[in-house]
Amino acid sequence: LIHHVMSDDVYELMERDIARFDMSNYFQNNIYGILLTHKKISGIMKDENNGAIMTEFVGVRAKMYALKVEGKKDTKRAKAVNRNIIARTINFDDYTYCLREEIETTRRQSYIRSKLHE
Repeated sequence: LIHHVMSDDVYELMERDIARFDMSNYFQNNIYGILLTHKKISGIMKDENNGAIMTEFVGVRAKMYALKVEGKKDTKRAKAVNRNIIARTINFDDYTYCLREEIETTRRQSYIRSKLHE
C-alpha cells in the first residue's frame, strides 16, 4: 500500500501521530529524531524504506511494481517471474514504458518441475 502525503515535512506528521506508525527499523540516532516504537504490531503503517526518500514508483498491476529510493538500488517486483529474469533482463524503464504505452512485454523463462511428485 502506497500513500501519497502532501506535506512539507512528512516526518513531522509521523512524529505527531506516532501511534499509527511502526518506526522500529529506523536508525537509533536518526536525523528525524523519531523514536523507535511499535515493532511488528499489526494494523499500523511502516516505512519500508527506513527513512530513505522514495523518488519514483511505477505500479503496472497487482504485484508488479518498481520503485526508486535515494541511495539504494532500484526495487523491482513481478509475481511469477524468476528473480534472475527480473534482475538481468528487466529494468525500471521497462515498467515505465509498459505503463505509459499500455503494452505488454514478455520474457522467456524455464522451470524444472516434477509433475509426479506426491
